[in-house]
Amino acid sequence: MGRSTTSSTSGRPRSHRELPPELERSIDVGRIVRIGLVGFGVLIAVVAVMVLWPRGVPYGGPLQDNGLISPTVAGTRGAVGQPVSLGFSLAWNAAGEDAELDRLVPLAPTAGIEIVGAGILGPQDPVVELGGGYPPEGLLKPPPVRGYRIPPGTTALDAYQVVVGVEATAPGIQSIAGFEVQYHVGGASYRAIVLQGVWICVPRGEKPACPDKGGVVHRQEELRLTLAPLIETTDR
Repeated sequence: MGRSTTSSTSGRPRSHRELPPELERSIDVGRIVRIGLVGFGVLIAVVAVMVLWPRGVPYGGPLQDNGLISPTVAGTRGAVGQPVSLGFSLAWNAAGEDAELDRLVPLAPTAGIEIVGAGILGPQDPVVELGGGYPPEGLLKPPPVRGYRIPPGTTALDAYQVVVGVEATAPGIQSIAGFEVQYHVGGASYRAIVLQGVWICVPRGEKPACPDKGGVVHRQEELRLTLAPLIETTDR
């Protein structure tokens, strides 16, 4: 799956870590949101994703769960440059053939967070809770998102897990509201939406150091309202 990053506003030199090609750096939604009105941030994020992916590609498909009903978010305190990992499940593949993953795109990220790694774990692997490091502690680096093939399934026990490593690049509450998984089945392309958010609080010294989740829950709700009518799910 792919990755996308946002730029730091802290003056920290750009990391020399080489990222796999699927973690695209071409969206800087956080920068756009900073110069616009807060209420338009999610709209800009959606438009930016649509520019990167061919027009007419539907949201949903055989890896989409039913309806963006219950967004979730996980968070922790951290430090600049200190990666954390979390996992989230895709719906089991309801197609009659393999689904091949193309790219992972973060939705409505703040300016001071970046993806440092992303991979796939199978149904037999443990669920990855939010925790330190990437790859997750105790696990080998998972196979990359781009080009990974998910076979057809029949139940939730056949669901695959996306594991993402993120790190803050600036103090404050840095967050991602969700993820878009771009993939194709045969000659048909799709975009699955997962509203699994993550936030990292890097204290600035004020009290309280982490007063809230940085608005990530609000951005998730805006995304849900915007994208839910566009989702096309597959019968399961």
